[in-house]
Amino acid sequence: MVSGFRGIGDTPPVQLIQFWRDERISVVTSPHIVAKVIAIWDRPYFAAFMTAELRRCAMVLMASKATWVTPDESVSGVCDDWEDDLLLGTAVEGGAQYIVTGDRGFRRIERYGSVKILTAQERLDIVDL
Repeated sequence: MVSGFRGIGDTPPVQLIQFWRDERISVVTSPHIVAKVIAIWDRPYFAAFMTAELRRCAMVLMASKATWVTPDESVSGVCDDWEDDLLLGTAVEGGAQYIVTGDRGFRRIERYGSVKILTAQERLDIVDL
């Protein structure tokens, strides 16, 4: 969903960010996830359009409309990437039903316990929005 913050077009990530703003979906995050998002925004592709104002608005959204948790540390060794384990641990600790990601490697897991790992489009296709 990181790409949805730019707000350009009517893409699935942009739609999900809007649903979050409108409180039609909830988002769980952790300090690790926010640090990762900021690092991604520093990459040349994102830095080209993530202006200081867009970053500020995104941070306000995360601060005000996300549930912040400390990742469940028992989630370990599930993913090839330890950072993905932290993402899963955040979802588990926050009671999330879904993780939305464009990361193909991470999506191969498909499910961890009650947490489903979906693309933005797959999340939009679920009727509870």
